[in-house]
Amino acid sequence: MSFCTDCGHRLTLGDSFCPRCGARVTGQRFPPLGSVPPGLPAPQGASPVVTIVVVVVVALSAAAILGGYGYGVLLGRGFCHCPGSIPIGSAFVPGDPTVGQCLPLGTFVVTGCQGPNDFFYRVSIIDSTINFGAAWFFVETAAGAVEAIPSGLGFTVLTEKGMVAAQYAVAGGSMGMSSDWTYASGVSDSTPVNTTDYIVIDMGTQNPRGLGLEFLAQGMGSYTGTTNSLGLP
Repeated sequence: MSFCTDCGHRLTLGDSFCPRCGARVTGQRFPPLGSVPPGLPAPQGASPVVTIVVVVVVALSAAAILGGYGYGVLLGRGFCHCPGSIPIGSAFVPGDPTVGQCLPLGTFVVTGCQGPNDFFYRVSIIDSTINFGAAWFFVETAAGAVEAIPSGLGFTVLTEKGMVAAQYAVAGGSMGMSSDWTYASGVSDSTPVNTTDYIVIDMGTQNPRGLGLEFLAQGMGSYTGTTNSLGLP
């Protein structure tokens, strides 16, 4: 039986295709029962059974430590960095979008909304068990392409009190994240995203109402996939 060298998943189609990584990769086979993996010397005088127990204990202990960082253990072959396995849609649910126009004195850096000519979407957070580092945001067309609005400024997550918690300024009006958030003081990628927070998307000077746009979040780190597309008014 062969397993993917990148993520440890069983290979198929002639031991050359990994369905989890989606690529053709070189397979590895588990070592014969009682043998010691490379880099792990056998205890002097130890029997094969004792050697196996030692290897398994070391592997499981390391897996427990690294499990929260997207690592999986491939018994006898150390560790590999594996894709996220938790669907982001099961841990983060946005909803109740509204469209409006920014207040005259608003600025993107302070309020997430550049007044007075910019339009915005406001999106509530219905359910969330994620931290900030677990998701990137996108506004897409109905065809699934990232929306491009030259004057669009980006995404902001505000607290219940209207304070900026995290912010992402888009480049050239392409309404999607390609790197991590910029955080306010006291906030980091490990800070929980709360249902009392809300999302403001500065769409620039073009009125986006009725364009058929959709909002979604893409899972990062331990999370995979995207949330269901949320229709924007």
